[in-house]
Amino acid sequence: MEDLEDSCALVISDYDKGVVTIEESLKLIDKANMIGIPVIVDPKLTGLEKSRGASVVIFEKRGMSLLARRIGSDIEEAAQNMLIEYSWEGILVLGGINGVQLYQRDSESILIPCMAPAAEQQIGMHDAAATSLAAALGSGLSLYDAALLASAACECVLSASTAKEYIDRDTLGLWLDELSWQMRISDR
Repeated sequence: MEDLEDSCALVISDYDKGVVTIEESLKLIDKANMIGIPVIVDPKLTGLEKSRGASVVIFEKRGMSLLARRIGSDIEEAAQNMLIEYSWEGILVLGGINGVQLYQRDSESILIPCMAPAAEQQIGMHDAAATSLAAALGSGLSLYDAALLASAACECVLSASTAKEYIDRDTLGLWLDELSWQMRISDR
């Protein structure tokens, strides 16, 4: 709690091992919201209550599909219902080579296509997304811009042939430029 005062963001990643309790998680989220720092939560599907009031939550595509089936609606409607029910600003769905989908309250979802030439592996994708969201939102960027950065970070993980090899700065810059250009064209 004391460290939140000097932080730019709070990341809660729940592996459901008993460390992240509902009560403690909600205390952290409330304090972060009170001092105005964004909260990124990577919840277990069974622990959504632990993320109530978060700025953005992270799911994988299959997890989001499962949640929609549990709710009994399509994914878009399920996302809008959960955004309201849990007071989230956004949901970021990691789809691997299928890209990243951003859901925000009262707006259509945005698909950020994957620009990686091939998917070599996925280990670390959630951590890359959470870290980039924290850095972007903690620096005052919009959720949309933060999602673009998270998408690029996920592509770096997907493109690495081993856990030690990642995309260099120039290649990442080219991907971000290309992605930005595609988004401008699609807005027209």
